[in-house]
Amino acid sequence: MLLKASERARFWYAVRLALVCVAGCGTGAVPMAWAVHTTNLDAARLAWAIGPVLGTSIVVIALVVGLFRWTQDEW
Repeated sequence: MLLKASERARFWYAVRLALVCVAGCGTGAVPMAWAVHTTNLDAARLAWAIGPVLGTSIVVIALVVGLFRWTQDEW
């Protein structure tokens, strides 16, 4: 019974972690989408450079925190 509950908790944790990663990619895509639609060239270049950095940072931080929590095995 406890093993099944632990496996279920790990599964839902992995699902939530995957959703955070997808949301991080979407967050990074927002400045890039804005850069395509703006007429200010300097701001567009800045937003185009910030987008991938922001999205990748969110995903990497989420995965590192997820790894630490996964290895602590406190389910």
